[in-house]
Amino acid sequence: MHGTYDGSTEAGADSPLVSVITVCRNSEGTIRKAIESVLTQSYAPLEYIVVDGASSDRTAEIIAEFESRFDGRMRWVSEPDAGIYDAMNKGVHMATGVYVAFVNSDDWYLEHGIATLVAAITSGAGSDISYGGMIRPPAALGGVERTVAPGEMTVAPLMRAMPACHEAILFRRSLHDRFGDYSLEYPVAADYEFVLRCLAGGATTMRADAPIVHFEQGGTSDLDPAAVEREYARVRVKYGANRAAEWLRSERSILNGRVYRVLGDAPLVGPRVKAAYERREPLDR
Repeated sequence: MHGTYDGSTEAGADSPLVSVITVCRNSEGTIRKAIESVLTQSYAPLEYIVVDGASSDRTAEIIAEFESRFDGRMRWVSEPDAGIYDAMNKGVHMATGVYVAFVNSDDWYLEHGIATLVAAITSGAGSDISYGGMIRPPAALGGVERTVAPGEMTVAPLMRAMPACHEAILFRRSLHDRFGDYSLEYPVAADYEFVLRCLAGGATTMRADAPIVHFEQGGTSDLDPAAVEREYARVRVKYGANRAAEWLRSERSILNGRVYRVLGDAPLVGPRVKAAYERREPLDR
């Protein structure tokens, strides 16, 4: 089942607890803004969990500065892990909320982001997943900030591209009991695979037609675009896509990305190429 919610951000008197999770490592330059965006959420029944991968910079010190400001609603650890999805799994296991959401250390929520997602997921009979849009920064769009609306989150469109960034999604915590953790088999696409796994297993979704988060470029999936494309193709093959077709698709997308990076810096050509590429680029990249 897929629905669309365009009502208020009020979740009702019996508002459920939401566990917001941030995973980070050596994020001293960005994490303060992410934490402040959680602290200033208009939605009150909220706990905050930070999983730091034994940072060697001042990240842990900055996290500690905020602990008292959450009035007992914040827990955090700083220890080695096996990568971003291992850290995300740790956060889920620490969570006690009915719902779970993730905000990366270089992204930040809009004030009513969590309230919007909760209102959507609890509307009507309720759903397993709610999701909304994002605001892309000027650096990703040739100097233009843009609000990107979410697409339809069912299996068929999800097999083409992720319709929303992971930071704009709210999950029912019990989905991890039903479908398991993020798979460490996919170093950069385990969030995509988890959503596909849930939907293929019958999870229901509700779209909120509002932006939830400022989504910055430069995360893990931006470091090696070719590896990301090939890993996404591997996930789609796992869920029934044709192997040869996915190989061709991923290699074509990799080539397009390389052309963009060359022409995007060229005088005159650059702005048009950037605009065209941004229109076709999948959201979760």
